[in-house]
Amino acid sequence: MILAGDEASLYLQATLMRVWNVIGQPPLVKSDPGRSLTHFYGALNLATGQATVLRSQLMNTAVSALFLQKLLVAYPDQPILLLWDRAKWHQGPAVKELLKANPRLEIFFFPPASPELASCRKVAPARLATA
Repeated sequence: MILAGDEASLYLQATLMRVWNVIGQPPLVKSDPGRSLTHFYGALNLATGQATVLRSQLMNTAVSALFLQKLLVAYPDQPILLLWDRAKWHQGPAVKELLKANPRLEIFFFPPASPELASCRKVAPARLATA
């Protein structure tokens, strides 16, 4: 099984443009002064187009290992080759331990500074548009 993996971060920052309100009364708008954010880990099966996604508040080596565990569960009886970039959180101790304990999962890291090789970046926008 060949999978292409990547992450995305989504930020929400409210911006007030226009508000309906009673004439003569100042509007009361409650908003969070900060920026809310969430991260998504994803892997795309290059043969079937099936996506495996993990939502997380963090991007670190522990969450990367959790995502790899999710891939192992999603494809329980097959060897997995994951095409992944060289983000530092993809190469930490938790990931190395998980790979050592699960030899059927192998990671092929893209060369440095080569985002154009991440095939899921080309396919994901079109797939999300149909979701």
